[in-house]
Amino acid sequence: MKKVLFFILAATILFGSCGFVFSDSVSATEGDNRVILTEPGEYVLRPQWFNSAARSWISLETSLTAKLSRQYSPNLLWLEKEVPSLSPGDRLLIVDGSDPKNQIEVFEINRIFGSQLLETKKALKNNYEPGSDIKFFLKKYYGYYPDMGADVDLGYFEAGEELVFSHLSRWSSRFNKTGHKVFGPNYSTDSRYYKITQLSPTSWQFDFDEGTKFDGGYNDGSFIVERKFVVIESGTMEIKKSYDTPEPSLVIGGVHDVTLAIFDVSALNEEMILDRIKLTGITGDESVFSPNDIDMLYLYDEDGNMIASRAINKISATFWNLGDRPNKFSVPDGEVRKLYVKADLSRVGSLQPGVSGHKIGYKIARAEDFSSRGRISGAGIEVIGFGGEAPVGSIFTMVKGMPVVLERYAFVPAADSVDASDLMLYRKLYRFDVSADPRGGNIGLYKVMFRPDTGAASATDFYLYDITFGDRRKVSQRERMDDDGLVSLYFNYEDWQMGEERIMVGETRTYELLGSVSSMKGFSVAMLGDGEEALVYPGNAEMIDSSGARFIWSDMSQNIPDVHSTSTFDWYNGYQVPGLPATSTSAVFTD
Repeated sequence: MKKVLFFILAATILFGSCGFVFSDSVSATEGDNRVILTEPGEYVLRPQWFNSAARSWISLETSLTAKLSRQYSPNLLWLEKEVPSLSPGDRLLIVDGSDPKNQIEVFEINRIFGSQLLETKKALKNNYEPGSDIKFFLKKYYGYYPDMGADVDLGYFEAGEELVFSHLSRWSSRFNKTGHKVFGPNYSTDSRYYKITQLSPTSWQFDFDEGTKFDGGYNDGSFIVERKFVVIESGTMEIKKSYDTPEPSLVIGGVHDVTLAIFDVSALNEEMILDRIKLTGITGDESVFSPNDIDMLYLYDEDGNMIASRAINKISATFWNLGDRPNKFSVPDGEVRKLYVKADLSRVGSLQPGVSGHKIGYKIARAEDFSSRGRISGAGIEVIGFGGEAPVGSIFTMVKGMPVVLERYAFVPAADSVDASDLMLYRKLYRFDVSADPRGGNIGLYKVMFRPDTGAASATDFYLYDITFGDRRKVSQRERMDDDGLVSLYFNYEDWQMGEERIMVGETRTYELLGSVSSMKGFSVAMLGDGEEALVYPGNAEMIDSSGARFIWSDMSQNIPDVHSTSTFDWYNGYQVPGLPATSTSAVFTD
């Protein structure tokens, strides 16, 4: 596994009596003279120089986010959450609100019970209201002069947290009863004592006056706070084909938001952001694909948010700068998110860009075809597929329109029969609907096939009738079972000289199979579909029929101008027709 190294700057505080404060603020107004951290990480304070004449007392004050939940007695305080960093002997500063200048009192921790219940060494002067706006600051002292050049680690901070420093000064020529006169604390929020300069997005310089003789020169001390350099391993983004990817199917030209592929995208070691992805059109033996078949290509996340869109002028399409877009695609560490590839399809037909029979589909050919970056590291490792296998979406066949088949029933009581003109008894054996999908165009029908199982009965002639409008219209010639026990019925009755049955877009026709059967006992019948494509597609009706097709239909995409027949090359078999069984094993039996 390759490693990408990057550096984080950590935070430390302290220089000459410096105190650090963390507040709830997540933004700062101009001139506020305070630092809002924009990047999470470990921070460090790095002393730069110090005026030895201004003896400063180093103090670090770190805000605790836990407020007071309950005060049991003057010596017992219960914090709203655990604070593992506290230890007996630590001194806590109680302030009003989030500004450490608003001091109320300081106490020393005697004992800690479970990191939430604190016992103070001495009774507190005040009783505090639970849930009030008081805040605790951990107060530590570091002596007079820090070791110049020695970094002081401040610990980890989240983005949006606030840094405020303070210092206390001891001027050697002035004394109080304890031997020194103490000035301060002076806080970095006070521009009279501090000047702050941002050196980089994660680095700031603090220059200050020690305050005993304020001259506005900020010439008594300087330190830098920055995110510390640490070496970590970058995160990994892996893309696989999702099991939710739609199955291959017929798709109608002109339809929008067609899902072509779904990929499972996972992240490891840190949150990962997708920056770039190249989708390669599937071609060659698997597919005939033209960029004209697609009007627009899209990327969506699993919540339905569009990440990016683009028109295409070749079958491969690359989406750039995804991580800089408003709806960026990111995956939290250890989780999986779905990435959808969708398309608006071009219209199919004469004088239209889309081509009937073309197959469209996309894959991610190799790991180099996408790039990612970690939220923290800024770098990424890319992995594809199961063991390096390219994630491939499904392949879809473009058509102008398509039939939808619905079985109405396949159970016929023995008494349910029709008298034919030749006085033979014809029984109703099977009823089904065929619709022309309303999203597409008109369709043509040429052939349907059935497998009767007569049992002990005898069966001779079979006909197909259109009963859509209540009357019966014969739409096939009389046919008998072939040597394989199958019945093929062609829509070539004498009233239809073109040898096809046309169904207008959005229209539904109901057909009924009738047969001369001596007995219904043990009789069954199945309507048959096709389990694979014809060897040549699309072709004329005779070519498709010669390939052994059981159901033959046309999307009428070569209707130029409004002339269509069984000789035009826009006929298909029943493969992927909605509602048809894939193979003859999906028979429906009557009783």
